[in-house]
Amino acid sequence: MDSIWGTYTTGSIPTIIVPDGSREKYIEYSSTLQHFLHWNPSSIRVVERSQIDDNNNIIGDPDTVQYIAAEAFFGLYNLRQIHFGNNSNLRDIGVRAFAGVGLTSIAIPDQVRYIRWSAFANNRNLRSIRFRDDSQLFYIGLSAFMNSGLASIRIPRTVRSIGDLAFAGSSGIPFDENVLTSVVFEPDSQLRSIGGFAFSGIGLRNITIPRSVETIGVNAFQGNFLMHGIDVERGNQRFVSYHRVLYNAARTELIYAPYAISGNVQLPRELREIPMRAFRGRRELTSIYLISSGKDRR
Repeated sequence: MDSIWGTYTTGSIPTIIVPDGSREKYIEYSSTLQHFLHWNPSSIRVVERSQIDDNNNIIGDPDTVQYIAAEAFFGLYNLRQIHFGNNSNLRDIGVRAFAGVGLTSIAIPDQVRYIRWSAFANNRNLRSIRFRDDSQLFYIGLSAFMNSGLASIRIPRTVRSIGDLAFAGSSGIPFDENVLTSVVFEPDSQLRSIGGFAFSGIGLRNITIPRSVETIGVNAFQGNFLMHGIDVERGNQRFVSYHRVLYNAARTELIYAPYAISGNVQLPRELREIPMRAFRGRRELTSIYLISSGKDRR
């Protein structure tokens, strides 16, 4: 792999330049890069060397970088924007690549398949992330967007796995009811796995689990104090929603009762046991009843 080098042009966006002709182009953190960029810029573009003319002007789209390595921009709190070309070939965003920076929004190129562990973690200013309609995203890693400021997200249909804590809030800050109030999966989602605590401690009101999901990790939705219901798409072979509560498909196991569930809740007659603290803190809940052998048991 060829490494990168950087340049800085006064009065313009700092630009990262990668060598020409390499099949594996990537960005990595280096002291040389810090020097050339007068490090901690507010905005960055990524281009290939052949796209810079003699006057340091950019020619064409910054579309050649394929991999952003671990901690490439880690901790750059002044970084507000990063620009990728319309034809970007970016495939992989590495571990903590943009963790702790000042990004307010980002558009993920359609060729990106992997967003690694903590890639955008601790970005409290990150309010929006956009995936293109033809996104090929496959994997969202452990704590990838943990403790971000996202208000909503639409997850591409191609995503197969969402890691533990991927969109979790932080227990070290006050609960923010405006963070991630909406998570939408694109139609015909191919999602297979939702990790433990993946959507915990945020502002979700409701969520619909795609029919393709096969596994949901422990406490995946824990700490969503405004959540009033969970739905599951018809045809899911592993999970079902019954009276807004999440169960396994056989309805023998109660997986999660939303915090803000209200009114009356009927338990399925197939339920074998109620987990400890299953309904603890559900203050809007007025009654729970089970129909068994033709009798109403409250």
